Amino acid sequence: MIRALTIDLEGQVGKVYRNLKNGLWSILFKMGDKEWVVAHVATVNLVNVTFQVREAGWLRVVHERRKNIHAFAQGTYMAANSAPATAISYNPYQAGHFYCEANRQPIYSASHVRLAGVQAFATLNGLF
Repeated sequence: MIRALTIDLEGQVGKVYRNLKNGLWSILFKMGDKEWVVAHVATVNLVNVTFQVREAGWLRVVHERRKNIHAFAQGTYMAANSAPATAISYNPYQAGHFYCEANRQPIYSASHVRLAGVQAFATLNGLF
């Protein structure tokens, strides 16, 4: 079920992760001292993105073979202005970081990321 945005996130910094239960992207937004899921959406565009993997969560996934929320794309929410071309991915059983699908090179940041359906694409800014 898609939870419609009730606040305007345009230009705000937040986190996004793939929600495996509903197949959508969950948007986390910091309000006060806590982060809250404010929406579940099919498509998200972020600029000035950093990719974060919480090591303890990643190690727990690998050890227990049970998924948990530990990997995020953090950036500024923006309306789509272009279509990034580099396919990116994250699989905790293959690596403890995000990577380019074509060559498996680790990536830690991108200038633009589009998360749509089950796919993720990025415009990389040369920081591997």
